[in-house]
Amino acid sequence: LGHSQALIADAVHSVSDLFTDAIVLLGLRIGFDCHGLVPGD
Repeated sequence: LGHSQALIADAVHSVSDLFTDAIVLLGLRIGFDCHGLVPGD
């Protein structure tokens, strides 16, 4: 239990990274959709 603060900080950092990755992927998808670069549409 001595390192629980470090584990919590690492978990928060991981969640932050996931959120950032999701925003980037969403932005890329919107960008490709706007320019008609996604095949099949």
